[in-house]
Amino acid sequence: MKVHPGAMAVIVIVCLITPAGGRDLSSSLNEVRILFPNGGEQFVAGVEINITWAGGEGYNSTLYFSNKSIIGPFTKIADNVTSPYRWRVPNDPTTMGYILVRVYNNTELIGEDTSDYGFVIMPVPEHQFNIKYPNGGEQILNGSYTNIRWETDYTPGFSVSLWYSCEGITGNFTLIVQNLTGVYNYTWIARGNSSNCFVKGLIRTQFEEKIDYSDEPFQIYEYPQIHLVSPGHNESVKAGSKFWVRWNTSGGSSRLTIDIKLKMGNTTNYTDICTGLPDSGKYEWSVPGVESNETYLRIIGRDSAGNIAISTLDRFKITLEGMELGIITGRVRDSEGYLNGVFVDLYNYTYGANNTTHRARTTTGSDGNFTFRELQPGSYLVVCEVEGYERGSYVVYVRGGGVSYANLTLRKKPPSGIDVVFLSSLLIILILIILILWVYHWRKHRER
Repeated sequence: MKVHPGAMAVIVIVCLITPAGGRDLSSSLNEVRILFPNGGEQFVAGVEINITWAGGEGYNSTLYFSNKSIIGPFTKIADNVTSPYRWRVPNDPTTMGYILVRVYNNTELIGEDTSDYGFVIMPVPEHQFNIKYPNGGEQILNGSYTNIRWETDYTPGFSVSLWYSCEGITGNFTLIVQNLTGVYNYTWIARGNSSNCFVKGLIRTQFEEKIDYSDEPFQIYEYPQIHLVSPGHNESVKAGSKFWVRWNTSGGSSRLTIDIKLKMGNTTNYTDICTGLPDSGKYEWSVPGVESNETYLRIIGRDSAGNIAISTLDRFKITLEGMELGIITGRVRDSEGYLNGVFVDLYNYTYGANNTTHRARTTTGSDGNFTFRELQPGSYLVVCEVEGYERGSYVVYVRGGGVSYANLTLRKKPPSGIDVVFLSSLLIILILIILILWVYHWRKHRER
């Protein structure tokens, strides 16, 4: 077919301005435009938004972001994407945020657009995360259940991991638990034996991580233990002597305070030897001056957390063999001088007990002196009761081979309350009688 030269020219012009496949490239260039964000919006860093644009359908789109200005510089967000595109807003606070979209036909740029105005990216709000317990100064028993607690203002969705160290805040930390979600406490079985312990917590959100430690060290301690060492089983201890009671201790939240108690014979009650001693591991005991084949010591240790450890020593003996005896001497007087020829009584005495046993009686000499001899070491009560005087008494401890003194000063009793009342009443009656007689004689005299 023969083609007219003019018609051929028209065909060439049409081919030059019409892309292959019948697409109108100029139309695509004009239609590409950013829809969102297009200026003035406000976003918190870390949130997800949908970037949307129009135009360039069927071609490759590439997205860019700038936090400086409408002319960049721009950082690539993604290649080969379509509208809408889900984008996490970066933690790049700015008031000049812009999105750029470019549309390509293979490698040929066929359209682009930028946000008309800047949008705002606000920083992630500052959140709090604090370990509340244990947070310093606590005393926690090894092996006990401990409720680790924390506070945070993060919204639900966070996770928490916990560690502990018994080597200080810079020491090695051991994992307790990982990735607890939506809770504010965790029950932990405490392990260790140290006064330099810390808990470390790590909280994670989709935006950030934060770490906190116990503010001050806390203590994990072993339960206190105590063991009596001496006197040993069936050991013989000399009555009236000085004897070192010894023990060993371990554990406890603090240095123990010690109580030592004694039981003799077939009694069931223990009596105090001493209380509230610092734990030195030994105590010089003044052994009673009595014989006992059934003798027991009990030692009690207490720590600052209130834990108690008790040890009871196996049976031992107190023997009189080789025991040195002692003497009690003294004088009895009143406010005017020494009292001659008054009785003085001696009793065995046990501290804290109501019962006493009479041992001996003597009489004072001309200078008020009295003496009790050959006494076994121990505690005694010296008593003097004299008519017209208040009872005088004195507690004294006798040491083997030594002399103990018990001087008594007696005070006279005040007049009996009953006698004073009687005499006063009698005097009033006499006055009344005299008054009545006077009135009677006065009337008689008037009648005459």
